[in-house]
Amino acid sequence: MRFSVPCNRFLRAATIHPGEELYFGCMNPRLRADLKWLLILPVLAASMVAAMVALEFSIILDRPFITRAFALGINSSPPSLLRPLHLLVMLGIAFILVLPSALSVAFAGRVRPRVCLAWGFSIATLLTAAFVSFTAAASSLPAARWAAGVAVAIVVGGIVLARFGSQRYRTHALATTLGIAVLFIPSLAALAHPKKYPPEPQRVWSAVLQEETWQGMNTGSEYAATRQVVVAGDRVLAVFDAGSAGYEGNWPVSNYRLLSLDIATGTKKNEIDFPGRWGSMPYIYSAENSQIDVQSNPPRRLNPDLSPVGEAVSTAAAKTSGKEAATLKTPGRCEFNSQIPVTLPSWQFGCSTVRIVDSEGKLLTEQPVVGGFGGFAGESRDGSRFALVSSESEGDPSFLLYEHFTIYDGSTANAIAMVPIKNLPERQSWSAFSPDGKYFAVGNPNNLSLYRLP
Repeated sequence: MRFSVPCNRFLRAATIHPGEELYFGCMNPRLRADLKWLLILPVLAASMVAAMVALEFSIILDRPFITRAFALGINSSPPSLLRPLHLLVMLGIAFILVLPSALSVAFAGRVRPRVCLAWGFSIATLLTAAFVSFTAAASSLPAARWAAGVAVAIVVGGIVLARFGSQRYRTHALATTLGIAVLFIPSLAALAHPKKYPPEPQRVWSAVLQEETWQGMNTGSEYAATRQVVVAGDRVLAVFDAGSAGYEGNWPVSNYRLLSLDIATGTKKNEIDFPGRWGSMPYIYSAENSQIDVQSNPPRRLNPDLSPVGEAVSTAAAKTSGKEAATLKTPGRCEFNSQIPVTLPSWQFGCSTVRIVDSEGKLLTEQPVVGGFGGFAGESRDGSRFALVSSESEGDPSFLLYEHFTIYDGSTANAIAMVPIKNLPERQSWSAFSPDGKYFAVGNPNNLSLYRLP
């Protein structure tokens, strides 16, 4: 048996000011409805915070995803692998941002949740399409931009048709699902038809010079990447920061280590340690007669076995020995760099292509850069080979997602080999050619490898 109890019997009053009472027992229906609508604001705020947190932490998925894809034998470029992942992540973030608010609207307006969820999915799809359109324009991907436009047209068209049809919810949901599918078509098509890349050359050996997970001081810049490893004679030489060596006054001192490895086996043959100011890496340069110049203080000239040649070289000689390539980096849009460190022919990079010109500037050949972009990563002394490095980083502080070196023929600009880096550095791996272009050394103190080129 039910009893109808007057609400006033259970009223509890809290005095705010004399003569004013706030009643909690029985709330005015209009006030209750207003509070339900006000609930949308904290739900929207919480959804925005959750979406921002998800966006910040989503970058931790990229590197493991690429590594796993390569382990499964998926032969696609890292950007092609990341596009569907980023699209899926952005779609999920849009759902986090929109769907809780849609449910709160259903609660406040006493509307069936599935109706508001349908609108929420449509709004999330439109936001994702805007993201695809923006990134496609920045990355020159017309197919993805067209897909975003088609997806928007499908979703908006489905909403219009749903207003005049008998199956409103189904029409609305079907249009949203079809729009989401269209957004994924370009990226999945690129994975299904990957571009062909040059083969990986034969690896001769790999060696661990120093076991550390953080090699920021040893791979800290593109400039240093071609100046910390050299192939000279029957040796591969590498210099790196081996750790702290105390202080010199108020200035921190590092212990710099120069190793000489056997070119056939990678075993350590000779080693020199010398202190120097922290951050003043003693770069090494290939010189004539298979000797190396060490930009230390004072400068040294050494044989491949690290024995001194004789008198020390001047600082100027240490800086100019070998082929200087400090300015040789991929320029901006369609700007070619004419400051090339070789004689004939000359290499020019820019606008995602490689040009070879003669001494009079006449174009001999032009080839596209594998992967669409790349920075200069060294050349052989005889000019028969040169390398470009392609990589992508993200985060703050930034970390590499992938890195690979493409080896090109110096006379035709054709790509002949590609070396993917599995043990990623902080910024850029070391790289160096043998003088005759037959070998390519690449890596960092955690893993230095030597490859025999075709």
